[in-house]
Amino acid sequence: LAMVWYMEQIPDFLLTIGYAYLLIRIRSSGDKYFSTPFFLFFFTTGVCGIISVVSHVTAARIVYYPQTVILHTLSWVVNHMGALGSTIGKAIIVMHRYLVLSSEDVNEDVSIYVLCLLLEL
Repeated sequence: LAMVWYMEQIPDFLLTIGYAYLLIRIRSSGDKYFSTPFFLFFFTTGVCGIISVVSHVTAARIVYYPQTVILHTLSWVVNHMGALGSTIGKAIIVMHRYLVLSSEDVNEDVSIYVLCLLLEL
């Protein structure tokens, strides 16, 4: 069976739209729990992931002419930056969860300072 190019993109589009909707709902809720550092990292990682998917589809599926090759290059640069931001965000989430769960009082807010010290920012 020969698949047309957009058939393999449908799951990416549906999941990206669903993820964007989830992020919008989390940010627009008034719940104090969603303003914890974990959800800040979760939101940032999600935005980077969405940017990565959209720029990948743009760079891989649109035919560029030699006059517009700079757009193709910029799409790949944005794709790599989004993927890198998403990967770093996931690593920070893992470190944050470890610090929160290994602390005695399981405090969500205490770990931002410790994370900055660990990453030497």
